[in-house]
Formats: sequence, structure tokens, C-alpha cells
Amino acid sequence: MHDGAFQRLAALQFKLTLVGQASPKMPPAAQRTSPNLELVDECCNDLGKLAYLIQPPLLEERGLGPALRAYVNGFNRRLGPQVSLHIPSRLGRLAADAETTLFRITQEALTNIERHSGSATAEIVFRRERGGLLSRSLTTAAAYPSSFSSS
Repeated sequence: MHDGAFQRLAALQFKLTLVGQASPKMPPAAQRTSPNLELVDECCNDLGKLAYLIQPPLLEERGLGPALRAYVNGFNRRLGPQVSLHIPSRLGRLAADAETTLFRITQEALTNIERHSGSATAEIVFRRERGGLLSRSLTTAAAYPSSFSSS
């Protein structure tokens, strides 16, 4: 994405800026570059958010715990149900594919909580169990348990 779509959008933005600067000499239809520049900016922002959601830098840099805490905090600020996250403080690093999988499962759990639970609050709990890591998502309004175990 970074080497493809972002670069093409940056080139388009540059060209639209040049057209905008030359607009007094151009026909009236070509002078309306401002809405197009705003659209390019929105596309860049959307792609940046998508890239973050696909692979948050914090997940790679610091691991599952810090990445999930940041994601849940952002979820709570943005959308609504107040979600509490309980994750062992000394979880340490897991295999990269396990961290990514658990992060994705938590993303899906939060999406389901938001769309389907009807609850104002929810809880996501991780705990070590028998050499693995157990995840459970619970809401207060409806029975919504789910679990995943990874070793």
C-alpha cells in the first residue's frame, strides 16, 4: 500500500495542486480542483487507517498487550460501548502469527459487540491456561461468550 496506492495518490495530489495554481489561465471547469484535492486527502486518510487496522505498528514493535490496550482505548473513544480489557501484565511476547491472530479475533469481537450486543459495556479477558492463552468476550446485556485458545 505504502509503495503503491499512497504514492499514486500523492502524485495525483501534486498534479491537482499544479492545476489549481494554473487555474486562472484554464477553463472554469478545470478551475474546480479544491473538491478533488479534498477527496484525495480523504482517500489518503482512509488508506492510512486501513493500513493501521491491518497491521498496527504497536503490535509488531511492542506486542499483543500494548497493541490491544491502544486499540481498545481507541474503540472506546470512537464508538461507544465502554469495553474493559484484562490482559496479563507480564504476558511477554508470543509468536508473531499468534499475536496477529489474537489481535484479529479481538477486532472481530469488538465489531460484534458494537453491532450485535446491544450492551453499553463489555469485557474482554485474556488469561494463561494450560500452556496457552484463553480469550473471552462478555457483554452485560446478552449472553455473548466466545473463547479462543492458542499455545
